[in-house]
Amino acid sequence: MNVTKKLLTLGLALGSMFTANAQELGSTLIRGGVNYNHLFGTYGDADNDGSYITGSMVGFNAGVTQEIVLSSDIMLETGLLYTSKGKKDDSKGEGYEYSDETNLSYIELPIDFKYKVTGSLPLILTAGPYVAYGVDGKSKETATVTALGVNSSVEKDIEWGSSEGEYNQWDYGFNFGIGVDLNPIELTLRYGLGLSDLENNSEDEDGLTKKYYNRGVSLNIAYKLN
Repeated sequence: MNVTKKLLTLGLALGSMFTANAQELGSTLIRGGVNYNHLFGTYGDADNDGSYITGSMVGFNAGVTQEIVLSSDIMLETGLLYTSKGKKDDSKGEGYEYSDETNLSYIELPIDFKYKVTGSLPLILTAGPYVAYGVDGKSKETATVTALGVNSSVEKDIEWGSSEGEYNQWDYGFNFGIGVDLNPIELTLRYGLGLSDLENNSEDEDGLTKKYYNRGVSLNIAYKLN
């Protein structure tokens, strides 16, 4: 995939830039974990504005990253991760149930700075930007009306692009995390703050402009290969 190669090339270029001033390469890590994601939405026009949070959905992430030692307690970590994001809204009433789910899959390039806190507990603090490219996506709506015996489900592929109604294929933002280093295992709790509007020219029937951003937390486990 051309985009994956471009992200890998970017990661290697950034790694090479920092390696030039670094003492050595650190550990290579195999990472995987569980995501708990939602969409943060804003809306408004000239007269009013507001925000809301959608329901959350469970996803996963997996990939390989490389540490670059910058000092005795500061490192840079970058690599490629396959990660799923999105949202799920459920509603239920007397005699009916409704579910609206959006599942978005990305190849993500994180650039995290890691600070190892000195002390009896081997804590790690991480922060840094990320850029991601959408490679797959699906939306699914399910409705059940018990009294009428109706059970319907509609599923369709997400359309990536820059036209109205399509999803912006590029996502970017910042990751923040705290973890513990149990060498060779590393556990990290992270928060992803997406800053890229996911939809293009999204406007409702009242003329309010809407924007949606990826947000969520992930519990990640990594194994150091060296």
